[in-house]
Amino acid sequence: MLTDRPLHDLDAAQMALVRHVVTGSTRGTLRAQLGLDNIDAAIAALHAATGTRNTVHLAAWAAACRIVTDQSYTAPAGHPHLTRRYRQVLDALVAGAGDLEISQDLGVTPATLRGYVKTITHQFGAAGRTQLAIAAVLSGTVPLSAITPTWPNEPLPATRAGASAA
Repeated sequence: MLTDRPLHDLDAAQMALVRHVVTGSTRGTLRAQLGLDNIDAAIAALHAATGTRNTVHLAAWAAACRIVTDQSYTAPAGHPHLTRRYRQVLDALVAGAGDLEISQDLGVTPATLRGYVKTITHQFGAAGRTQLAIAAVLSGTVPLSAITPTWPNEPLPATRAGASAA
C-alpha cells in the first residue's frame, strides 16, 4: 500500500503555477500574481516537468501529489456508481486523453462521449473536467496508475480533513 504521496521535483514557483492553472486562473492573473510574461512557455515547461498531457491530466497529477487538495465542489456521499463504460471514460480523461482519442478508442461518437462526461461530472458534483479529475483522485475512485503508469495500481490514501497542500 502506498503510504506517502508520489514524489515530484517542482519548486515553489512551479507548484504555484500548477495551483493557478488547475483552478482556472486567467492569463492576466498568471501574469500579475506569478510575474509570467510567456505563459504558454511556462505551462509547456510545467507539462514537460510533470509528464502531463493537458490541464485535466495535470489536475489529476497535482491531486495525487497533494499539491492540490481543495475540493471546491459538493461531492456526493460515497463513491459514484460508474458503469464499466463510464469507468473507461474517467480513466482515459484522468490519463490526459483528448475527446477524439477517447471516442475513437471506445468506438463512440464525440456527442456520445460528451454525454458520458457530463453524466460522470454530475455524479462527482464537479463543475467541469478539471474538478472531475481532482475529485476522482481525491476520492480514491481512480488508481494512481491511471495518472502515471509507473505509480501503484491503487487509490490515493485518504488524508485528514483539512490537511494542507505540500
